[in-house]
Amino acid sequence: MNSVNQKTIIVAEDERTIRGNIAINLQAEGHEVLEAGTGEEALRIMEQAVYKIDLLITDGDMPPGKITGEEVAEIALEHNISVILQSAFIPENLDSRITTIKKPYSPGKIIDLVRQKLLAI
Repeated sequence: MNSVNQKTIIVAEDERTIRGNIAINLQAEGHEVLEAGTGEEALRIMEQAVYKIDLLITDGDMPPGKITGEEVAEIALEHNISVILQSAFIPENLDSRITTIKKPYSPGKIIDLVRQKLLAI
């Protein structure tokens, strides 16, 4: 399913509008986008994926539940999935492999960051 240009990306964001906007922009770039509204949903997608997940974009400020955005990011790294963590407040002491973007940001900025991250894969 993954071609050289098309990658599979999970967008984990509790705010439906933000999640949808990111997904639309990534799909316009030719990527397969899997949406998750909670950390638990993101983990379920990772566990049930039948093909490689290339990138996780997760909200660091998702409401506390069983699994936070930061925890999902750490688990994704264990599965060799690249990670972008988006948040209004960037946490300290994050794993250096996690790329961060501070909210709010323009749609173009997240797309540029995704391109950079995917080139490094």
